[in-house]
Amino acid sequence: DTVVVDCPSSGHGLLMLETPFAAVRAAPVGPFARMASQIIEWLKTSVRIALVAIPEEMAVVEAIEFKDDLIERTELKPSLAFLNVPRSVTTVK
Repeated sequence: DTVVVDCPSSGHGLLMLETPFAAVRAAPVGPFARMASQIIEWLKTSVRIALVAIPEEMAVVEAIEFKDDLIERTELKPSLAFLNVPRSVTTVK
């Protein structure tokens, strides 16, 4: 099965993905740490992360920064990248 999740903007999406890693760093033992560790294992083994950006410099730079921050904070590596190119719009007069 495939589930596609459209995450919020890169900063908020990064915080969402980083949460279980931060939880384990903050409280490395106990039931909360066990649950966070299970989520981390699931993220590492069952989730494929794809980056999507529109073909504009700022959006592409933000996607690259997101990738670098994600790897640094979680060791999760995106496996796909897409450019979201809108179709041409033809105006009829």
